[in-house]
Amino acid sequence: MTNDNQLIDLTRRKLLIGAGAIGLASAGAGLGTSALFNDRESFDGNTVVAGTLDLLVHYDAVYNGAPAENLAESPSGTADGAAALFYTLDDVKPGDSGAIEFCFELNTNPAYLWFCTEQTADDENGQNEPELETEGADTDGLGELDDEILVDAFYCDEDGAAISDGTIASDVSLAEFLATYAAGAPLNADAEAVPAGDQSPYAASSEPGVTTGPCLCIEWELPVGVGNEVQSDSVAFDIDFHAVQARNTDGTENPCCEPTTTSLSTGVADWQVVASPDGTTGAAQVVTAHPAWYPNVNPDDPDVPGDCDAEWITPYGGDGETDQPAGSYVYELTFVAPATTSTENPCTLSGALATDNTGQLLLDGVQIAGLGNANPADFQDPTSYSAAVTTPGTHTLRAEVTNNPSPSGDPANPTGLFVCARLDCPCSVRDV
Repeated sequence: MTNDNQLIDLTRRKLLIGAGAIGLASAGAGLGTSALFNDRESFDGNTVVAGTLDLLVHYDAVYNGAPAENLAESPSGTADGAAALFYTLDDVKPGDSGAIEFCFELNTNPAYLWFCTEQTADDENGQNEPELETEGADTDGLGELDDEILVDAFYCDEDGAAISDGTIASDVSLAEFLATYAAGAPLNADAEAVPAGDQSPYAASSEPGVTTGPCLCIEWELPVGVGNEVQSDSVAFDIDFHAVQARNTDGTENPCCEPTTTSLSTGVADWQVVASPDGTTGAAQVVTAHPAWYPNVNPDDPDVPGDCDAEWITPYGGDGETDQPAGSYVYELTFVAPATTSTENPCTLSGALATDNTGQLLLDGVQIAGLGNANPADFQDPTSYSAAVTTPGTHTLRAEVTNNPSPSGDPANPTGLFVCARLDCPCSVRDV
């Protein structure tokens, strides 16, 4: 191996932003979260033989059209080493908006840049009377603020003006934005969103203090029409920037992510009832399995993964022996695949399906598993499935279940849905 092949050096910059609570006309001031901009130099696992690579991030934060000085020591500056509290918002209200611009200085070699996100807090912070009346009693301690804030991300110049064809994300919720880029995404010196390996590296700065390539702008807004459900909620998140020396690399190595496994199973993830014969909708409820359902009659079914964490659900809760209306039941769950997801680098969704009575499981409208009065019955004999998720962003799992009319003489006619669902997403955009 030559010296040139060993010239890889990694610098990381982290931004943590906290958006405070929402105050409406019917409520007092809310709570906010703190925020730090951390600069961490990391050389773990890398060998520096010659040459250097140092990334400095120039930042500028705006809140409601003015420098973001609310609880902030400095709304703008350059991060290189020491942490600097610079963007913390308290008592954010519907109609408020803001923006953050990041520009990059590279000393002294060209590099591929990546950014990745991590949500670090999502808190309900209690419920006052207007919030309780709007959303009902909180069951998980999670707020709705991240779901209501809308985000645009795009390439921009140093003045914050958007660059043509430079859209990265448009009009997505903060929650979706953070989930999509949790596994990282490349930044392109040509200011266009492209897959890893197709991006151009950022050039080295001509001299200290001079930025290079397009900047990254993130704009956010809490729409005027948002209701009381966000009162007192708070959210915080990190943004990491990574620089990987461009010489002898091709831009495909992802320094942001690790392989992830996410449970989307019923009883674990936030499955919602969207239709039922009697009009009951809302969060699906866990029920005790009927004595005739899996796993009571077939605990070692080979179609069910050994690490299955699913539970039976219905719109009503209780136990699986309770009589329920005959007819069609529809359940849905949305999830987000990371920005690195592609045909060449897919996530895999796999698991098992059981229903009482017949049913099917669909991914983005395409059936991936089905049950239809098999013998033994569908609720005794789950079926396995596996499907590729090849595009980043939001996807929908939909389960449709039919509860057949009760045979004459049966004391009860229960229904239920059981879905083992595991989403595995690889770390890198290539095998390494």
